[in-house]
Amino acid sequence: MSGERQDCAATVFAGRTGTFPCYRKGPFKEGGKFWCFQHAPSKVAERCAQAAKKYDDEWKARDAAELQAENKIWNEAIEAAAELMESHVLRSSHDGHSLTPIYGGLKGGGNLEGRVRAAAIRKLKKP
Repeated sequence: MSGERQDCAATVFAGRTGTFPCYRKGPFKEGGKFWCFQHAPSKVAERCAQAAKKYDDEWKARDAAELQAENKIWNEAIEAAAELMESHVLRSSHDGHSLTPIYGGLKGGGNLEGRVRAAAIRKLKKP
């Protein structure tokens, strides 16, 4: 910074009236031009870096919260599925090597996936 002060080299946008030169005096000399404290390229880059870091941190926190909420929903759905599977009566298949659930006695039919989804949604809606 030298003792010289000339008008800032920036052009300011003023909406409907168009653009006009910045009215401040420029104590910062960068790239052969004088700039005010607001429009100096080094200051603009510094402010942009600070804003980017701030918003990056906010988005990381938001993403972490969303992931945690999603994991909670999945865990509750898995727990509901486990409870539903435990409530089924298992019977031996015709070959005697595997167990299959008997769905016939279940209220709502035998669509296990739909039942698990409905159970998880009911569980989530409870206060």
